Amino acid sequence: RLLMYLFLFMLVLGIAQHALVSLDERELPLLETIGGVFYLVAGSVGIIGITALSRRFLDRRPWQGIALPHIGKSIPQILLGWLVGCALIALIFAIEYVLGWVRIEGNEVVTSGWGFVLDGVVGGIFLRFAVGVTEEIVFRGYVFQNLGEQYPIWLATLITGLLFAIVHGALGVGYLIGVVLI
Repeated sequence: RLLMYLFLFMLVLGIAQHALVSLDERELPLLETIGGVFYLVAGSVGIIGITALSRRFLDRRPWQGIALPHIGKSIPQILLGWLVGCALIALIFAIEYVLGWVRIEGNEVVTSGWGFVLDGVVGGIFLRFAVGVTEEIVFRGYVFQNLGEQYPIWLATLITGLLFAIVHGALGVGYLIGVVLI
């Protein structure tokens, strides 16, 4: 069941990514914003659809069993989680900058203008939010819940982390361990 579900997850996101990449940037103003919104809608609808169908036909259980909170009640937690993630990424960037591992060269505003920069930022926010939503539904919702029903929670957590790392292309041992721990 889990392998079938993960295959469908990769298929849905692959289709959404292909459609996103095939957008012609010469013909679309605000390409990044449109692409981010498209990916949020298409990816989320696709993942919710395959999750609901998998719960119903593969698991023969109701949607409520995957223990995802009602979206309206969890918006403050979602925003807090998003802000914590942003803060951690900013902290890592600051450490890399201070250690000299990263340099800032040039200025995109001067090179391309504010419209291009704002389009990239807004589109990036939509795109990253979409990725977070779909991965939470897939891994913490469906995969973890199904494994947690059959195995001890520590083992379900470990297997879910390993599957998450594999889907994210964890090839090296250090990267694999880091992603599983996260």
